[in-house]
Amino acid sequence: MHLICKYHPQNLNLLLDSPFMTQELFNKQDKYDMTCLHFICKYHPKYLNDLLNSPFMNRKLFNKQDYIDDLTCLHIICKNHPGYLSELLNSQYMTQELFNKQDDNNWTCFHYICEYQPEYLNELINCKYFNNLHNILNINTLAIYRI
Repeated sequence: MHLICKYHPQNLNLLLDSPFMTQELFNKQDKYDMTCLHFICKYHPKYLNDLLNSPFMNRKLFNKQDYIDDLTCLHIICKNHPGYLSELLNSQYMTQELFNKQDDNNWTCFHYICEYQPEYLNELINCKYFNNLHNILNINTLAIYRI
Protein backbone atom coordinates (compact mmCIF):
# COMPACT_ATOMS: atom_id res chain seq x y z
CA MET A 1 0.00 0.00 0.00
CA HIS A 2 2.80 2.43 0.88
CA LEU A 3 4.59 1.88 -2.42
CA ILE A 4 1.41 2.52 -4.39
CA CYS A 5 0.74 5.69 -2.40
CA LYS A 6 4.27 6.99 -2.81
CA TYR A 7 5.21 5.92 -6.33
CA HIS A 8 2.08 4.89 -8.26
CA PRO A 9 -0.97 6.62 -6.78
CA GLN A 10 -2.76 6.46 -10.12
CA ASN A 11 -3.22 2.75 -9.30
CA LEU A 12 -4.60 3.38 -5.83
CA ASN A 13 -8.21 2.63 -6.72
CA LEU A 14 -7.20 -0.65 -8.35
CA LEU A 15 -5.73 -1.73 -5.05
CA LEU A 16 -8.62 -0.35 -2.96
CA ASP A 17 -11.15 -2.20 -5.14
CA SER A 18 -9.16 -5.42 -5.23
CA PRO A 19 -10.54 -8.49 -3.46
CA PHE A 20 -7.10 -8.79 -1.89
CA MET A 21 -7.36 -5.48 -0.04
CA THR A 22 -7.93 -5.94 3.67
CA GLN A 23 -8.24 -3.67 6.66
CA GLU A 24 -4.93 -5.01 7.91
CA LEU A 25 -3.18 -4.07 4.68
CA PHE A 26 -4.79 -0.63 4.64
CA ASN A 27 -3.71 0.05 8.25
CA LYS A 28 -0.10 -1.07 7.79
CA GLN A 29 2.62 1.26 8.93
CA ASP A 30 6.19 1.42 7.78
CA LYS A 31 9.15 1.29 10.15
CA TYR A 32 8.60 4.99 10.94
CA ASP A 33 4.88 4.45 11.67
CA MET A 34 3.91 6.26 8.49
CA THR A 35 0.62 5.13 6.99
CA CYS A 36 -0.74 5.22 3.47
CA LEU A 37 -2.45 8.48 4.46
CA HIS A 38 0.88 10.06 5.45
CA PHE A 39 2.33 9.13 2.06
CA ILE A 40 -0.63 10.46 0.08
CA CYS A 41 -0.62 13.72 2.06
CA LYS A 42 3.10 14.16 1.56
CA TYR A 43 3.56 13.10 -2.06
CA HIS A 44 0.24 12.92 -3.94
CA PRO A 45 -2.56 14.80 -2.16
CA LYS A 46 -4.74 14.89 -5.28
CA TYR A 47 -5.56 11.26 -4.39
CA LEU A 48 -6.49 12.15 -0.81
CA ASN A 49 -10.23 11.78 -1.33
CA ASP A 50 -9.72 8.26 -2.70
CA LEU A 51 -8.37 7.25 0.71
CA LEU A 52 -10.82 9.33 2.74
CA ASN A 53 -13.78 7.82 0.89
CA SER A 54 -12.48 4.28 1.11
CA PRO A 55 -14.47 1.88 3.29
CA PHE A 56 -11.15 1.02 4.93
CA MET A 57 -10.48 4.52 6.26
CA ASN A 58 -10.88 4.83 10.01
CA ARG A 59 -10.34 7.40 12.75
CA LYS A 60 -7.38 5.56 14.27
CA LEU A 61 -5.44 5.67 11.01
CA PHE A 62 -6.52 9.27 10.37
CA ASN A 63 -5.13 10.34 13.76
CA LYS A 64 -1.87 8.38 13.56
CA GLN A 65 1.40 10.21 14.23
CA ASP A 66 4.63 9.05 12.67
CA TYR A 67 7.60 7.85 14.71
CA ILE A 68 10.17 10.33 13.36
CA ASP A 69 8.61 13.72 14.12
CA ASP A 70 5.16 12.83 15.50
CA LEU A 71 3.60 14.28 12.35
CA THR A 72 -0.05 13.73 11.56
CA CYS A 73 -1.66 13.91 8.14
CA LEU A 74 -2.83 17.42 9.10
CA HIS A 75 0.71 18.60 9.89
CA ILE A 76 1.92 17.23 6.56
CA ILE A 77 -0.85 18.89 4.54
CA CYS A 78 -0.36 22.22 6.33
CA LYS A 79 3.37 22.18 5.62
CA ASN A 80 3.40 20.83 2.07
CA HIS A 81 0.01 21.00 0.35
CA PRO A 82 -2.41 23.35 2.13
CA GLY A 83 -4.58 23.53 -0.97
CA TYR A 84 -5.97 20.18 0.25
CA LEU A 85 -6.57 21.37 3.80
CA SER A 86 -10.34 21.51 3.39
CA GLU A 87 -10.47 17.80 2.49
CA LEU A 88 -9.02 16.94 5.90
CA LEU A 89 -10.89 19.59 7.89
CA ASN A 90 -14.21 18.51 6.38
CA SER A 91 -13.57 14.80 6.72
CA GLN A 92 -15.84 12.76 8.96
CA TYR A 93 -12.67 11.55 10.69
CA MET A 94 -11.43 15.01 11.69
CA THR A 95 -11.52 15.73 15.42
CA GLN A 96 -10.64 18.56 17.75
CA GLU A 97 -7.99 16.29 19.21
CA LEU A 98 -6.25 15.89 15.85
CA PHE A 99 -6.49 19.61 15.17
CA ASN A 100 -4.70 20.32 18.46
CA LYS A 101 -2.09 17.54 18.24
CA GLN A 102 1.50 18.59 18.61
CA ASP A 103 4.54 17.14 16.91
CA ASP A 104 7.83 16.44 18.66
CA ASN A 105 8.63 20.19 18.62
CA ASN A 106 5.23 20.98 20.19
CA TRP A 107 4.04 22.43 16.89
CA THR A 108 0.39 22.20 15.85
CA CYS A 109 -1.12 22.60 12.40
CA PHE A 110 -1.32 26.34 13.17
CA HIS A 111 2.46 26.57 13.51
CA TYR A 112 2.98 24.78 10.17
CA ILE A 113 0.59 27.09 8.34
CA CYS A 114 2.19 30.19 9.86
CA GLU A 115 5.73 29.05 9.07
CA TYR A 116 5.33 27.48 5.63
CA GLN A 117 2.01 28.55 4.08
CA PRO A 118 0.75 31.77 5.73
CA GLU A 119 -1.51 32.54 2.76
CA TYR A 120 -3.75 29.67 4.00
CA LEU A 121 -4.05 31.02 7.53
CA ASN A 122 -7.61 32.28 7.01
CA GLU A 123 -8.80 28.82 5.99
CA LEU A 124 -7.42 27.38 9.20
CA ILE A 125 -8.69 30.17 11.45
CA ASN A 126 -12.18 30.01 9.94
CA CYS A 127 -12.65 26.27 10.39
CA LYS A 128 -14.88 24.96 13.16
CA TYR A 129 -11.93 23.46 15.06
CA PHE A 130 -10.18 26.79 15.57
CA ASN A 131 -12.05 27.80 18.69
CA ASN A 132 -9.39 29.05 21.05
CA LEU A 133 -5.89 30.18 20.19
CA HIS A 134 -4.53 28.97 23.53
CA ASN A 135 -5.80 25.44 22.80
CA ILE A 136 -3.80 25.38 19.58
CA LEU A 137 -0.59 27.09 20.53
CA ASN A 138 2.01 26.00 22.97
CA ILE A 139 2.96 29.43 24.33
CA ASN A 140 6.47 28.24 25.21
CA THR A 141 7.24 27.55 21.56
CA LEU A 142 5.40 30.48 20.02
CA ALA A 143 7.57 32.25 17.48
CA ILE A 144 6.94 35.57 15.83
CA TYR A 145 5.09 34.93 12.58
CA ARG A 146 4.31 37.05 9.56
CA ILE A 147 0.54 37.10 10.07
